[in-house]
Amino acid sequence: WLTYFLVALVLEDVVGLQHDKSFPSRASQWLDKCPQARHFNFWGELGPTIAELATLPEVYSRRGTSPLATVDGTPTPFDPSDLCIFSAYQGLHAALKPLTYPNKQSYAQRHGYRVFSEVDVHVHPPDGRLHFAKMAGVLALFEEQKCQWVFWSDADAFFHNTEVPLHHYIQAAPSAELILSHDEKPQPCWVADDPRLRNRINADLTFLRINTGHWFAKNTAFVQQFLARTLELTPPKRKHFAYWHDQGAFAEAIVEGGVSLLKQQKIRFYDLDAFNTHVFADTPAAAHDLIWHRPGACRASAAQCQATMQPLLDASARYQASMRDEL
Repeated sequence: WLTYFLVALVLEDVVGLQHDKSFPSRASQWLDKCPQARHFNFWGELGPTIAELATLPEVYSRRGTSPLATVDGTPTPFDPSDLCIFSAYQGLHAALKPLTYPNKQSYAQRHGYRVFSEVDVHVHPPDGRLHFAKMAGVLALFEEQKCQWVFWSDADAFFHNTEVPLHHYIQAAPSAELILSHDEKPQPCWVADDPRLRNRINADLTFLRINTGHWFAKNTAFVQQFLARTLELTPPKRKHFAYWHDQGAFAEAIVEGGVSLLKQQKIRFYDLDAFNTHVFADTPAAAHDLIWHRPGACRASAAQCQATMQPLLDASARYQASMRDEL
């Protein structure tokens, strides 16, 4: 057993060094901080795609302001009615509908978007897995409501700074057909150093850092095929992706497409705080964030949903009142 382990270790080091020669600097720096990653079984297969993802520039990272501030020239015109906002309130999250859905309806009306919930479309996630209702619903909206773009918004989130229009994020990334946000930035090698997670997640998701709490999807053949593939990945085949449910399915579908898919720039990333700010005690929201999102607000009970979300909604209402007073 020891001989086998040592031989495997040497072979993995060789593979890792070969990848290092072509890795962009950010990926190489991360490997220096997390040498264990060389010995994960995914590295030889996924290394180039991970490196490509690691160095993809974010479209715009400043929070609470329109990304069009950095766009040269006149952006392509956008018809707001082409954009549909979609949320699904199922399971325990049904308790959140009277709290956050009116907010989304108000925001949509202000900017000329359409808005839909799970009662408006045929949502049939595979095997009843609610994490995958978002992809099934987006595909249904493409067909049933002829939405040209869909913005998915988690049930435990709401629009806070309602001044910033969603379609500016589309205009700032004109080549994009699927617009995602990164997840929180973890410390290097956080998975490898955590024995509780080591056997079920590997460091590739640390690098992909995909968060599907909020995302944009364009009604194109590419996106339809991509989302259909995520629904087939229930759960994802690679066990280190499976723990992350729909986020893992997105990660695996991207990995299947490989470097060539990423270089087409049909998939673009924004920083988490651009339109998906996570609000926890240790990561407080900023006054001008577009969206406040409290993941896990409904993990225990309907009462927990309300107890968790109501203070955030109250704080946001105070902010909106102060903004009106300044006018």
